[in-house]
Amino acid sequence: MMVFVLAFNLTADFDLVVYESLRPYIEVFYSFPLSALTFEKEENYVARYRISLTIYKGKEQVGGMVRERRIEAEDYESTVRDTLVEGKLVHSIKEGEYTVRVTVWDMHSQRKGEVKKKIKVKIPRDFYLSSLRWRGKKKVGIRDTVKVEFDLLSRKRERIEWKITSEDGKLIKNGEGEIVAPVSGYTLVIPLDSLPEGKYTISVKCKDQERKREFEIEYPFFSSKRFLERADEMIYIAPRGFIEEMKRASPEERERMWKEFWKEKDPSPGTEKNEAEEEYFRRVDYANEHFGSPFMPGWKTDMGRVYIKLGEPDEIERHPFELDKPPYEIWYYYSKGITCIFVDKHNIGHYVLVSPRGL
Repeated sequence: MMVFVLAFNLTADFDLVVYESLRPYIEVFYSFPLSALTFEKEENYVARYRISLTIYKGKEQVGGMVRERRIEAEDYESTVRDTLVEGKLVHSIKEGEYTVRVTVWDMHSQRKGEVKKKIKVKIPRDFYLSSLRWRGKKKVGIRDTVKVEFDLLSRKRERIEWKITSEDGKLIKNGEGEIVAPVSGYTLVIPLDSLPEGKYTISVKCKDQERKREFEIEYPFFSSKRFLERADEMIYIAPRGFIEEMKRASPEERERMWKEFWKEKDPSPGTEKNEAEEEYFRRVDYANEHFGSPFMPGWKTDMGRVYIKLGEPDEIERHPFELDKPPYEIWYYYSKGITCIFVDKHNIGHYVLVSPRGL
């Protein structure tokens, strides 16, 4: 039997920080989806996770730390929101070359995610502009401000230039100013002025050194591009006309239609948890992660569609290397009396459903 397990999807940014004492530290900013954690009902809904930072020089561990964190939610709906858990770890470090590993465990399910990176630490002597450290959430709203922090080591007053560019490189806004150096933890604050949703880059330059940091602007769910994506992903459970009507509606009307639709599907309406909504989008997320390609999201593929509509197969039979035929897979749904055959006709990893047709 094939077991489908959602990946933890941990991300981590590693920054070197050098304070006026010239003592270097490594700062790790980590994030992962709130939905990766398992919440248990106590007085409120509670999730717990353990985060570790391990530093290796060659094969020898030369540093590390472990922290445990607790997240509490008043209601079930708050535990399945499309939001990120974010945090920071700080550890002193010496000059040299290292491998740094960050690992997070869900303490209720024991699922984990891990990120590794090689870094080189060199203490500056006369002039140094640190990497940009993000203050607050990397996904910001339309009324938020961009806040980045950096250190500047110098023996005189220095002029800095900053700019924000869009994902396609278009200049959005820029500015300049003077800083009396040396300074640690200088915070640059830039209002967003209702920029459109999307990915952006902020860069700070001083002399010949330039540092960059990416961030993303995201609107509230029912006003966002994310809502439009989620609405499209409902095609296997909702009529197309309803989906298009919901997408054209105002944010307030979208919310009403969304809640009414999923309320009708809820198998246990007396509880806070809507198992139908949670399971449907769990399948969608799994399909996007495992069956997608640069050319097509996973939910649009034949494998994704079948997985979303029928769920996890009871058994999978794989034939990746055949002498006289293209690769193929057979998914068995014994309890439903359905057998699905997928063929990679062009040997590019794109499997097409050949039987049964019309599923």
